[in-house]
Amino acid sequence: MLHLLSIQGAMITRWRARAKRKAHATLIKLAHRAIFAAFIGLTVHSSLAASFSFQGLGVLPNPEYADSMANGLSGDGKWVVGRAQAGFGSDTLHLFRWSKATGLQNLGPAVGEAVSNDGAVVVGRGDTPPFGAIRWNQTTGIVNLGTLGTSGLTQAEDVSGNGSVVVGISAGIRGGNEAFRWTQGTGMVPLPKLESPTAIAWGHAVSSDGLIIVGESDSQAVLWADQRQAFTFGLSPWNNEQCC
Repeated sequence: MLHLLSIQGAMITRWRARAKRKAHATLIKLAHRAIFAAFIGLTVHSSLAASFSFQGLGVLPNPEYADSMANGLSGDGKWVVGRAQAGFGSDTLHLFRWSKATGLQNLGPAVGEAVSNDGAVVVGRGDTPPFGAIRWNQTTGIVNLGTLGTSGLTQAEDVSGNGSVVVGISAGIRGGNEAFRWTQGTGMVPLPKLESPTAIAWGHAVSSDGLIIVGESDSQAVLWADQRQAFTFGLSPWNNEQCC
């Protein structure tokens, strides 16, 4: 019996020693993996950091208050638009356009929200009365696009790739704000709403070809695939008679 107990004790001792060595080896392996992962992470981070640059785009000459904000970017990333402070008081927010070649360009009293693919057309809102949706190009300068109603926010939010289609929000026809689509040929046209004609609708973005618009209506995300229907995500479309 004593001999058997001695054998069992020796086996337990060897098992414990083996388990201890195995646990130690596992810890070493995990430590090596952690070091390797950290090294790879640092390498990737350094690689990503090395591939990106960071720079300020500048401000307008203004001894009182230097401030600027970028709001829009062309499809190829070469043109940036936004607004820059030109002083205190009214008419002091100025639309700017920037590229590496041109630097910061002051385009007049307005706020830039979006730019066409080639940088030739900029849209946003005016900073002088009537403070409405605007469209800028080199030939016309800042042009007010009008409004659908008499009071409320009117602002251009986005522009198609070639600059021909503008979308945004306008003061409402019947009290609520309207999502709109603008072209040179049609002028500002209201987009259908889902339910209440007095609810808020807002066109936020347009596809590069100008055919698809997304935004909100009656506190729901919507997609306008043409000017007659507003589609919700997961709901049936409402036609023009039902929604407007």
